[in-house]
Amino acid sequence: MLRPSSLLPAGAADGRRRRSSLSSRQGAAERIRLQGVVQQRIARLPRAQQLARLHPKHDATRPSSANARRPRTQTPPKAKSRRPMARQASRSPKEEWQTFIHRLSALPRTRPPRKSNGRCVELTTAFVHHYTGTARPNSWIQDVGSRAVVELLPSSSPERHVRQAILHGSDRAVELAKLDLAKLQAAFESAGNHASTVRPTDVTLDSIDSISSFAQFVLQATNRYIPPALQRDGGCPFLDSVSNALTAVFEHPVVSRFASTVALNDALRFLCRRNYLEVADTAHSLYLAAKALHLVPGISTFNILFESTIRTGNAKRAAFFLREMQRENISPNSHTWTLLFSIPSIEDKTALLRLIMESGIPMSREGFAIITRAAITDLLPDQRPSCEDLRRLFADLNHIFGPEWLTLDSYHLLIRLCSLDPREGVVGLLNELPSWHSLKLGPDSVPYLEALNRKSAITRDRISDFVAALRVPTCARQRLVVPRFFMAAWRRCFYNVCAVLWSFAATRGLITQQMQHIVSRYLVRSGAQLSSRSASRKRIGARVVAGVQWRSSPLQVAVLGDVLPKLAKRFSEHNDARRWLTGFTTDDGTRDEQMSLFFMTLHDDLDAWKRFRPMSYSSLQRMLDQAYEMDQQWISEAKLDAQSEDAVSQALDQAIFVPLTKLGHGETNWTVQKKVDQRDRVMEAAKLSRRRDPARGKLAH
Repeated sequence: MLRPSSLLPAGAADGRRRRSSLSSRQGAAERIRLQGVVQQRIARLPRAQQLARLHPKHDATRPSSANARRPRTQTPPKAKSRRPMARQASRSPKEEWQTFIHRLSALPRTRPPRKSNGRCVELTTAFVHHYTGTARPNSWIQDVGSRAVVELLPSSSPERHVRQAILHGSDRAVELAKLDLAKLQAAFESAGNHASTVRPTDVTLDSIDSISSFAQFVLQATNRYIPPALQRDGGCPFLDSVSNALTAVFEHPVVSRFASTVALNDALRFLCRRNYLEVADTAHSLYLAAKALHLVPGISTFNILFESTIRTGNAKRAAFFLREMQRENISPNSHTWTLLFSIPSIEDKTALLRLIMESGIPMSREGFAIITRAAITDLLPDQRPSCEDLRRLFADLNHIFGPEWLTLDSYHLLIRLCSLDPREGVVGLLNELPSWHSLKLGPDSVPYLEALNRKSAITRDRISDFVAALRVPTCARQRLVVPRFFMAAWRRCFYNVCAVLWSFAATRGLITQQMQHIVSRYLVRSGAQLSSRSASRKRIGARVVAGVQWRSSPLQVAVLGDVLPKLAKRFSEHNDARRWLTGFTTDDGTRDEQMSLFFMTLHDDLDAWKRFRPMSYSSLQRMLDQAYEMDQQWISEAKLDAQSEDAVSQALDQAIFVPLTKLGHGETNWTVQKKVDQRDRVMEAAKLSRRRDPARGKLAH
């Protein structure tokens, strides 16, 4: 059979052969060019990915080329129905996270001892800080022709100035790294330990020439500052720019030899702060690049990655990092366990708490606070617990953690949980809780204590508990308790109780800025326009509270008439100077005198402790009981709903009168206060001694 080419003329056949040979040569050249491009792209990848591209692993189960041409046979429906359900339906996120927790608990509690095998060196802390830029546990590459990785171990005690380091790599690389480190350390010590490299403030990718400059580059890139050398695209978002910069510096063929674990942790910490899946993928790629550089990750590295996977809800990636952690023989620490409480799909924290307590890992302060808060939230039966529920909770926490479970964080959490609508006795129980555990309260506790008393009722029992709390000889406790109880009475419209508390605080120098603000705010808020009923009540309350000097020794109108003549002309028929605070006129001159009277009144109340003897606790108890009865009557008779000036003046005439005694010649408030407190303690002890013992029927001694 003749070929088609044989039917053509001789010249045409020769031309076709020349064109085919030319196209084959062009195809060969194109293939060579493409192979060069592929080799260049592979060279830019980390070493682990290079090996995967150059030497792919062929699976034994992969079908051959002959079998690949055969059509695939479909599985019958009956065979599919006989498969296990676990293969047909994937596991839920809750099951995946439970498996992750189970595998994490199976890891050893402590890291096995490291075997140096002659690969251990000693480095001074000053040299490590100078060479790497930090003294934290770290690992870096020591490139001396052959690469060796230096793993700096944690310091056993902060007083030691010598750090242990283990070298990883071939025997030749380890020996060369030992000699190089000894030479560098000797040069540093010969300079008097004061040698320091002047680093530029703006480290670029081209200026990285040491481990410390590499770490500084990553640090400044993650602190919301992009060096000019990396600003390739002005329209690129900040997060993408920093991600590209971090990826470029860890995959750079020259600069990556100065990488360290501390720089890796800083980069991962920046990327994992965002709850974006794209950034989480970048962090995963960054970890793989560091592994290709043979850096030794620490527990801090895996804690950062675990936190990122928990935030993004990627349980499979968390299991991958757990396998990596097990391969590196790294044990979880307290921070690793506390991260488990932030898993959203794990609702029951009791089993998790029991697992953590059985692990026997010493907890840090932050980790202990997180676990305690989780235990309180999980062990409370509801958001409105009773006294019995709280006592059972306290007993369980004492059994689990010991008496050290009560911290400021846990105490503030208890107050937040119980301040919504506290039951009877809960407020007193929480007030006594710090004294049981010798917990010292601070200024940060004031908002929580106010929230506790915001919705709790004013009762006689609570007044007695308040006075008993004041008897504790601690000035700081009085500065916390008095304004707290004052604000609770103010919100309940118990203004006579507030007047007694104001007088007590004025004679002891305990009027706080918050008390001044709430009284002065409604003392000067007067106007011709009608206000709401709530604002009108608080205006009356401010006039009931203010004026300690006037309540103790009423001034005559003629005395104030010399200072405030317009107000004296307006209220010439009244003898009680406290009535002057009730008036309001649209005349600017009279209004100015009234404002001056307001501020003069507050100034005199703040300086009352310089002129009056301190009020005793027995007098405080008696006056509070009397004021409580008056406030109950005022609320029932709706006396606080008065709007006219005459009605307000009549209400002020019926307000409580707190008698105060002026200091004698040569007396000071502090010395008298000590005598009064000592007398009250003696009287309280005498009352206790007069009580009979119910068991013996005799006087208790």
